[in-house]
Amino acid sequence: MTNEQFARWEDFAIRMAQKCFGRNRRPNRLWIEEVVRAFFDDFDSDDICCVSNWDHSLPYPEGHCCRRHDGREWVSPYGVGDMMPEFLDSYRDDGRRCVCATCNRGGWFRDEGCRCEEIQELCYEQWDDQWGGPVRCCIRAGLDCASSPSAGVIGFTAGDVRRMYPEGVPEWVFPRDERLRYWLSGELNGTFAELSDLAELVL
Repeated sequence: MTNEQFARWEDFAIRMAQKCFGRNRRPNRLWIEEVVRAFFDDFDSDDICCVSNWDHSLPYPEGHCCRRHDGREWVSPYGVGDMMPEFLDSYRDDGRRCVCATCNRGGWFRDEGCRCEEIQELCYEQWDDQWGGPVRCCIRAGLDCASSPSAGVIGFTAGDVRRMYPEGVPEWVFPRDERLRYWLSGELNGTFAELSDLAELVL
C-alpha cells in the first residue's frame, strides 16, 4: 500500500462512519467515528507499505527500517483483520465477573452449575457484533476500495456512498466506466452512475 492509498483508506472509513450510521444509538455515529479515527491515529506508519488486504500483509521490503527476521525468514506485520480484535478490546468493558452464589462466596472452584463463563462469552459476542461491527465495516470497506478487494462489506447502498461524497464519488472508489460485478439488487452489471440510490452494494 502506498501513502496515497492509505490516505484514501482513512478518508473513506471516516466518511462512512460519519454518513452511514446516523440512526445508530448504541453505538452512536460519534462513537463509531471516534474509534475509526483512533484506529488510523494508532496505525504504525512503518507498516503501511506491508498492507495488502484485510486478510494478508506483505513482508517488509528490502532495507526497510522495520524489517524483522524470526531466525528463519523475514516476517510481515499482522494483517488488518488480525489487528482488529486487539484494537477493539481496548474499548470493551471487561468488568463483568462471575455472579453465581458459589463464586461470590470466594471459592476458587466454581459450582458445576455455574454459567458465568458462558454468559461472559455471549456478552463478548454481543458487544463485538453491536459495537465492533460498525467500526470493522468502515475500516474494511475503506481498505477494499483503496487497496484490493476481499470478501467485502454488505448492507450499504449506492445512496450511502453518494452521501459520503457529496462532491462526487471519486474514480478510485467506483471507476466511471466500470460495470459492477458485485451487487445485491436487481440492477445487474450497471455502472455506479446507473445505479439507483437504493441499489445494494458489496463494498
